[in-house]
Amino acid sequence: MGRRLHAFSLVMCLLFTVVCGRVLYVARSGDFAVGQSYNSYTLLFEQNDTEITDRQGRSMGGTRKEWVAVIRPTQDCLRELPRLFAPGDVQRIAKELQKGYPVLEPVATKADTNHIVIMERTVRDSTTLHLSLIHNLPPKKKAVE
Repeated sequence: MGRRLHAFSLVMCLLFTVVCGRVLYVARSGDFAVGQSYNSYTLLFEQNDTEITDRQGRSMGGTRKEWVAVIRPTQDCLRELPRLFAPGDVQRIAKELQKGYPVLEPVATKADTNHIVIMERTVRDSTTLHLSLIHNLPPKKKAVE
């Protein structure tokens, strides 16, 4: 009886050690994500830059605003694509959505959609900066002899 109790307690201690080791490995490791986000998508946007304007409201900081559609790979989003894009673009986006990941596409204007999320973001545009600097240059003065 003593041998059986000793063997049983040894097996239970070994099992407890394995379970505790696995829990600590998952808790301390960065490779595992434990939570409710198993079937969710995470889209990382770059930090929005502030828009610098002059007194007339023209952009001086080399930034411009644009609308971006976040399209998830669902049938509801596929049905709403013709409301936002041309037929050629719809086919291209549908091919990208077949990979199973959401797609970010720029749109001209914000439209009223139920399943496609449209967000505003600020984009750096170097041509805007250079054109505004050239436009605001004072006229060159002629040299006086």
